[in-house]
Amino acid sequence: MRNSARTAVALAVALMLFPPAGLAAAQDNASPTMDQEREIIAAICATQMPKLGVAGCACLAERATKELDDRQRDYLILTVTNPRAAERDPMAEAQPDLRVLAAFLDKAATACARSAAAPAE
Repeated sequence: MRNSARTAVALAVALMLFPPAGLAAAQDNASPTMDQEREIIAAICATQMPKLGVAGCACLAERATKELDDRQRDYLILTVTNPRAAERDPMAEAQPDLRVLAAFLDKAATACARSAAAPAE
């Protein structure tokens, strides 16, 4: 189980660093696009919150791109992809920001679990 989680996180990081040709063609700088961030967050979600499922994690990732700012999304990704660097990040000491992230994860996971479980129309 732990190896599959690490594999998924490695895949998410690889997507960020080496995007598929279709995504890379339109990108000139090293910063991930919003679509790439969404894919990374969904992949991380799948390893950290497997009960949410693919649809729930896609929902959570979509909400993250809309409800979190760039710094918050970066920190969320960093906590999984490079925990030691996350510990050194100034946001690790910013209690208000950490509360925002915790509240977001709780609220989005609950809402996305419901929407993922709802029957398709």
